Amino acid sequence: MKNNGVTSRIANNTNHDPEYRYFDGTNGDYYGIIRRAMKGGHTKDLGPDFRDGSGVSTVLIEHGYLSNSHDRQLMDSDSKLKALAKADADAIIEHYSLTKNADVDVSSYLFNSTYYSDMNSDLKQAFGNNEAALRNHYHTFGIKEGRVASPLFDPVYYLNQYSDLKNAFGKNYEAAYNHFVNFGAKEGRVASKYFDSGYYLNTYGDLKAAFHNNYTKAIAHFAAFGMKEGRNGSSAFSVKSYYNSCSTYEKNILGTNYIKYYAYARRS
Repeated sequence: MKNNGVTSRIANNTNHDPEYRYFDGTNGDYYGIIRRAMKGGHTKDLGPDFRDGSGVSTVLIEHGYLSNSHDRQLMDSDSKLKALAKADADAIIEHYSLTKNADVDVSSYLFNSTYYSDMNSDLKQAFGNNEAALRNHYHTFGIKEGRVASPLFDPVYYLNQYSDLKNAFGKNYEAAYNHFVNFGAKEGRVASKYFDSGYYLNTYGDLKAAFHNNYTKAIAHFAAFGMKEGRNGSSAFSVKSYYNSCSTYEKNILGTNYIKYYAYARRS
């Protein structure tokens, strides 16, 4: 097949339609599937507002053209379509130097700047939405202080949930964090009221089929996609139900980024 290469196409937007603009005022991608993904899930007219963590960098892959008889015969069955999908996945794995079927390093998923800022008013006042400053604070001070930076991990909850950890670490929150990152996450231990990896996998058939009992991949999926999609991470909390219970005033303040509702629910 002919390789048409990689191209980009920006919307002309001569009518200055907000739909075709990004948060910084620049014209967005011509293709809606890319533009909407980049904008994210917030309610602002302009996007992407990457500060809320909802924008997703996106590419549109065209394997061929159904109007072309030669191309069509290469994608006229489920097995051929799956082969194309596998090629896409393999390319992503190669590009990012990932390892297939390996446990995920969950440490990168235990911090969300929006959640951390919303959970800690002193940090919000000091750093606003400065993700780098918030991340530095968490790893320098927050972990040791037992601060919560994600619905996935609460050191106090984790220690109180397991007597062996409580006996071993007492109130050493940094030790609790390191245990969860290195051992607990892989074992499927529950470190928060809001997320139980075993529950998450067993509740959603698509995730169970994809990840089986790989609890670290469940954590990665929930942090990257599940929360945004409004999936339930545990039997104890449904973010969509909580969202529906909020007043119009609260919804106007918080917007449609579900991560904010996790922080709001924890504070209230």
